[in-house]
Parts: sequence; structure tokens; C-alpha cells
Amino acid sequence: MTITPSANDTSTSRYDIPLFLALIVAGFAGNYFPFSILNAHFIFGSIFAMLALQLFGFGWGVVAAAIISGYTYLAWNHPWAIVTMTAEVAVVGLLIRTRKVHLVIADTLYWLLIGIPLGYLCFHVIANFPVSNTMFLMTKQAINGIANALVARLIFTGYSFRSKALLISFRENMSNLLVFFVLCTALAMLTVNSKTDFTETDHQIRTSLNRDSRDVTDCLENWVKERSLPIANLARMAETLSPAQMQLRLEQAKASDISFLRIALIDKEGTSVAYSPLADELGRNNIGKNFADRPYIPALKQTLKPMLSQVIVSRFGRPDPIAIMLAPVVSRGGYEGAVGGILNFDRIQSVMKTTFTNQDTLYTLLDKNDNVFITNRKDQQVMAPFLRGKGTLKRLDEGTSQWIPTLPPNTSTIELWGKSFYVAESTIGNLAKWTLILEQPVEPFQKKLYGHYTGRFYMLFIFLLVSLALAEFLSRLIVKTTEQLSQITHDLPAKVASDSAIVWPESTIVETNQLIGNFREMADSLKAKFIENRQINESLEQKVKERTEELRESEEQYKTIMDNLPVAVYQNTPGPDGQFLKANPAFCKMFGFKNEEEVKKVTPSELYQNPEERKRYSDSLIEKGVIRNSEWTLLRRDGTPIHTSITSRVVRGKDGEVSHFDSIMLDITEQKFAEDALRNSEEKYRTMMETMKEPVYICSPDYQIEYINSAMIRRIGRDATGENCFKALHGLEEKCSWC
Repeated sequence: MTITPSANDTSTSRYDIPLFLALIVAGFAGNYFPFSILNAHFIFGSIFAMLALQLFGFGWGVVAAAIISGYTYLAWNHPWAIVTMTAEVAVVGLLIRTRKVHLVIADTLYWLLIGIPLGYLCFHVIANFPVSNTMFLMTKQAINGIANALVARLIFTGYSFRSKALLISFRENMSNLLVFFVLCTALAMLTVNSKTDFTETDHQIRTSLNRDSRDVTDCLENWVKERSLPIANLARMAETLSPAQMQLRLEQAKASDISFLRIALIDKEGTSVAYSPLADELGRNNIGKNFADRPYIPALKQTLKPMLSQVIVSRFGRPDPIAIMLAPVVSRGGYEGAVGGILNFDRIQSVMKTTFTNQDTLYTLLDKNDNVFITNRKDQQVMAPFLRGKGTLKRLDEGTSQWIPTLPPNTSTIELWGKSFYVAESTIGNLAKWTLILEQPVEPFQKKLYGHYTGRFYMLFIFLLVSLALAEFLSRLIVKTTEQLSQITHDLPAKVASDSAIVWPESTIVETNQLIGNFREMADSLKAKFIENRQINESLEQKVKERTEELRESEEQYKTIMDNLPVAVYQNTPGPDGQFLKANPAFCKMFGFKNEEEVKKVTPSELYQNPEERKRYSDSLIEKGVIRNSEWTLLRRDGTPIHTSITSRVVRGKDGEVSHFDSIMLDITEQKFAEDALRNSEEKYRTMMETMKEPVYICSPDYQIEYINSAMIRRIGRDATGENCFKALHGLEEKCSWC
């Protein structure tokens, strides 16, 4: 398996820092532009952290991961993703360097063995995320991380193909491509399905909420309208009946409609003259209570029409919020009192509970002053303004809005949708002038949807792991033959030359099978060539053997000749500091050396009386190439002079420089002595002949005068050396003694 430079530091260049910064910027962009599945963001920043790991090595890869993942704190409102994503690059880098596994497998091992357990510790144990959200989040992050590692590896593979600077195995490329296409298809299908499910869920929430809002609003308006009818009838009765007679009517009306808590008849001064029930919750008599200070009395006197009072706190009995349905008692066009029925708000809550589609719907009724008087929200206070806390109310359509709360620190944004509410507001007009607020928490829908998609993510994750294992298996199976072929063809000529049996693999893949066939043909061709070469080599070896034997014999003869040669033979290097390389026994004997080793200890210059002569000899030899009959006077070891005649040859190396001299030296000392003696004898003979008074001449066998003395020259009047003796001496009386 080929390991990428994620495990080895690459050489630096002037483009490294700009490229590293560009990867950081691209990583931020990859995190800033995610795509979402159910508000779970799939980000792409770790792609560029993995590229930094592969391009710049372990240290810079971890630094890039820490910087790039830092953006998730701003995007997701918690620091735990920084921990898992930085640890991802660090562990993957270590696995690549120490275990020699390729990047995608290393990343998968990280998420299986470290990433998911580490995320569970951070998100659930430390940050108190729900288990369902934690597992959904960690499964999503694992899929996201492996997908990013896969994309980063494919990008790096493309870079390697283009630059041709690095080698990546065919098996890894095949495995990565198989997993990539499977994962892309699965993620695309999951994304489309999730968007469909999310849209359907959103539509379901809005539809049911709008329907409930309309139904509850209509129901409440009808209920309020229906409560006004019996009160108006009682008011008309009070115009002609006495308070005692009205007491019976009031009791009958209350008994027939449980929507009224109390019904009272007051006179024009505001004092109750008939009341049902006669006693309040504390057992006090309700007859004779004065309501003249109530704010609805002036309005009732002015309009002389039925009305619904604003919501107030009861002054009698329990201090609960109440609303009173009122109808004036009119006699001869003037105000004579009123009939009022205190509405039972419990009935309103019962109506709303039975009307809602979803039992977890939150409802709140506000009076015209926007104070809460009915609600099932535990965070709201009765008869206080309606408050939701910090957040944003986002308008979705004409009748629906979404309340998005501001999350506290270290809360995952994946919970943002679940913490939100869909809100529908409506006004209950005419008599009531109330505001109905229905809120549908998204959390139950999110929990259901996340539960469903958590299972899908689990299946996708398992599917991804199976795909990785299957891709690894298939890639190994497909390239197995190629790997076998690679091993077989390694040092193929040596295997063919050794005549070892080669078992060629077989493959059902056309291209691989053709490659095997080509190598088989190559091996057969090499074998034929090797046989031919072997025969040639055997012939050459025989010739070399014969030639070697001849050379050995020649060398032995040469050595015998050299050892027995009476003349001195030697080799020496040029220059005043040259050295003897070889010398034969005749040389050693000539100069008084015991053996060749003693000769090598002296320099040629030591054999000259004047070292300058040695330099002139060497320079002349280099200049002329060969010097013949060059005579020099040298010194023996004992200091006696010796006259020599030296013939030398210049030997040059491949560079053209002088390597050494091959020389033959003759001892001409005796010859020199004989020449001197002969020269002295000739001088004496010449002197004697010249001093003789008798003419003398000497002729050669061909009658040429070779010598003529002075007496003869005087006699014939000229020097006739070289002339014919007959012609030169013609006319002389004397004749040659041999004529």
C-alpha cells in the first residue's frame, strides 16, 4: 500500500504558506455554507483540514483542524465539535504514520473507536444533551467526517495525478470511488427524503394549528354569544318581575347552564337584590353586596346594551380572574339595574382541550389589556402581561409565526428547531375582545422525526461501514491478480534466466488478462534471448578461457623474459617527485638494489647527479613522446657513475594526461670506455701518419682514396680523399704496391 505524505513531511517551497492559509479560508467557507438534514448541519471544513494533513504533514494538519473547527463554536454554540474534529485529524495522522493505513480507513476507525464515544462523553455526559439528540448528532458527525475524509482523499488523488509527484495505489483509488458513489447516492436520497419529511411536518403543524385556532376561536365566540342570550332574557324578565320572583329565575338559569358560576340581579344603585347562589365560597350572603364601583356599570348605563366586562379579579370568594356577561334592565327607556352572569372559565379550558388536534398544544387567552387570564403554560402568571423571554418571532404565513428562542451558551443549534414554537393568534371579537394565542411546540414533532431519522442515520452509518468493507474486499479481489503479476514480474529477467518455473495468474478481467498475456510473451521472448545469449556466452567464455590461458602463458613468458632480460626495464611516473612503479632484476642489479621494493622507495631524480637533468629528460619525453638513444650519466647506490642509453615511451590515461613512462635502459659504460680508447688510438695513428715524410694514402676495395697524409697531398698538390686512386695518382712514376 502506498502511503501519502500525510505520514511524511514534504519539502517546503515559497507557496506553502499561501496554500496553507488558502486551505484555512476554504475550511471556514466549508463550515459557513453547510447543507442541512432536519436542521442538522453537514459541514465541509474538515475536507481542507485533511488536505492540510496530507500536504503539510501531521503538525500543520492538526493546527489547521483546530483553527477550522473553531468556527463551529460560533455556528453551533458549543465547543465540543472542536474537540472531536481536531482529535479526528490528530488520530488519523497518527494512524497513517504508525499503522500504515490509508486515510479513509483511518478516519472510519477513529469514529468507531474514539469519535463517537468521545462525542457521547462531551455532548451527553458533560453538556447534558438528551441521549436521542446526542446519538443523532454523533452518528451525523461520523457520517459527515468519513464523507469529508473521502472527498479530501479524492481531491488529493486528483492533485497527485496532475502533479505526478506521488504514487497512490490502484486498490485504494478503486475502494474510495466505490464508497464515494454509494455514499453520495445514499446522502442524496436521505437529503431529499428529509426535506420532504420536514416540509410535510412543517405543513402538518401549520395546518393543524390554523385549524385549531379557527375552531377554538369560533367555538369561543359562539360560547360567549350563547351565554349572552339567557342573561338578556333574565334582564327582560326583571323589567316586570319582583326580586323575589327573579331569585327563582336566576336559580333556574344557573342550574340549567354550568357555564355560569354565579348570576346576580342588581338595582340601579348597584346593590344585589337577587343572587344565585345565595352564599359565596366562604358562606357569606351574596344579597345586599354593592357593585356600584365596578367599571362596567357606567358603560352599561350609557349603552343600555348587553356586554361582556373586561377580565377582573374577583373581590368576593377566591381572587380568581372573572368575566361577567351583563344585560341592562331597562324600564321606560331608563336604566333600572342589570343582570350579570359570572362566566365559568373552567368551561372554556374544557372546550379548548377537547378541540385541539394535538394534546401538547399550548393555549393562552389574553384580555383586551393583553393580560393572561387563561393558559396552560406554566411559565405565565395569571393577570400579568404575556411574556415569552428572549427570542425572535418569525412570520411564516398569514396566520402562522414561529417563535425561535435565544439559546443559552453551550447549547447545540440542533436543538433550536425543537425549542421553537409555531404560533397562531386570533381575536375573539364583538362582546369579548379577547386574544387567543395557540402555540405548538416543535419538540414532540422533532423527537418523532429525529427518532425516525436517527434510525435512518444508524442504517446509513452501518451501510457506510458495510460499503467500506465491501469496497475494500472487492478492490483487493480485483487487484489481487495485478498484485500477483507485480510480484511475479519483479526481477523477471533473473527468474527467466534461472529457468525457474513461473506460474502465471489467471483473470476474468479482459485488460488484466491481456496484460498477463503480454508479460508471458515477454518472458518467452526473454527466455529465447537468454538461451541464445547463454550459447554466445558459453562460446565467449571458452574463447576468453583460451585467451586467458594464452595471456597467462604470455605473461609468464613476459615475466621470464623480463626477469632474464640483460637490459634494465622499468616504469616511473613523471615529474621531479615521480616514483618508480616497476623495475626488473637487471635494473636492480645495474644500480645495486636488492629487489624491486627497494627501487620503489627512491625517486628517479635521486639517480641523477643533477636533478635538473631529470626534469629536462621528463619534459623532453613528454614533448617528443619517445626518445631513442638518449644517453645520461646516472649514479649507482654506491655513488659510482654509470653511462646509460634510455629509450622511453609516454603512456597517457583516458583524460589525456601522462600516466607513466615505460623505459628500457642499457649500460653503455664499457662502450663509452672502448670508444674513448679507440678515439685515443686513432688520434695517435693520425698523428704518426701526419708526421711521416713519406707520402701515404689508403684506398678502399673499390679503389677510392680513404686517407691521404700531408706528405702525399704536398706531392700531388691536392687532397684527393674520395677520388679514384688511379685517376688521382695518374702520371706518377710510383705505382701502388698492389697494382
